[in-house]
Amino acid sequence: MDSVRILYDKIRLNLINHYLQMTCLDQVG
Repeated sequence: MDSVRILYDKIRLNLINHYLQMTCLDQVG
C-alpha cells in the first residue's frame, strides 16, 4: 500500500510542476 501512496505523490508532484510551468510560460509569453 505504501508503494501506491508514493506513486500517487509522484504523479501529484508531476501535475503541479506541469501546471506551474504552463502558468510561467503564459506569463512570459
